[in-house]
Amino acid sequence: MALSRAMWCASVALIAGTLATPALAVDELLLKNDNLPVADPDFPVSVPVGLQFNFDANEKVGVVLLIPPAYRPAKVLRVQVLWRSASGNTGSTIHDNLEIWKGRVGLPAFVPTASRIFDSLDAPPDGFSPQLIDGYMNEYDLSSFNVIIPAEYDRFTFAMTFAQNTSAPAGATTPIDLNGITPARNWVYGTIPPIINTPQWFDMANFQQTGDVVMRAVITKAIIAPPAPVRCGPADIANDQGEPIINPPTPPNPATPNNGVTEGDYNAFFSGFFDAQAWCDISDDQGTALAPFGTGGTGGVPNNGVTEGDYNLFFSVFFNGC
Repeated sequence: MALSRAMWCASVALIAGTLATPALAVDELLLKNDNLPVADPDFPVSVPVGLQFNFDANEKVGVVLLIPPAYRPAKVLRVQVLWRSASGNTGSTIHDNLEIWKGRVGLPAFVPTASRIFDSLDAPPDGFSPQLIDGYMNEYDLSSFNVIIPAEYDRFTFAMTFAQNTSAPAGATTPIDLNGITPARNWVYGTIPPIINTPQWFDMANFQQTGDVVMRAVITKAIIAPPAPVRCGPADIANDQGEPIINPPTPPNPATPNNGVTEGDYNAFFSGFFDAQAWCDISDDQGTALAPFGTGGTGGVPNNGVTEGDYNLFFSVFFNGC
């Protein structure tokens, strides 16, 4: 059966167990829409929730999570799905996939436009499908997949696709909290035949949903490496202020221009050559430029760091500019 809005019912379940609070690293933040306590994935969850009925195979449920400004751009480290039945002892179930979308799914379209950036079925090396254990806050580690939400996005969507029909309350499903639903934060992807036969995202707040879905994410602020410096030749080793742009001891100021070979390169070379600083290593020992400007260091010719070869190459090309 496709989405049947008459069946967005709630059945209160209470599972015996211990509610433990896991420790987050100082640079981590838990994002959630629900009002349930923080839960340790290693312990059963013991709080009242609502059980929503009638998810079908290939439908998706998703939550939109807001990113505080201090955490943009954000890296998604882990995601969590509470999985519950009325009894709490139906064991485990494997469903289809987990997805991360930058932005908010659904209509009306939200700017910036949402697009999927992670699908667990495509995760290296072999992909994975989520196994969900009844009664637990199931957690999945995404930290190795470098899931980055760009800084221009203040929210993202975490979604899961069902591999089979759910059958709550006897069977497990994704539960909701009991304090009301937040509009445009809880979404389901499916059809409503015979009216809508093409799958699309629907805001659950419009269909008798009474609480927020208990799906969460742990994020940290992403560290974005600066783009590789653009050099015009072997002697172009610094920006116009003499800050090294190859093998720099500290990152150069990105606002400082680099107009090719200038006095800045001359100053940088002489400030580092006699101390054998890494930014002066532009050639092999015979003075042949290193990549990308030459084949230095190949064919058996050694490159023992900063040597006379670097000095000779620098001054053979410096006055030619770029």
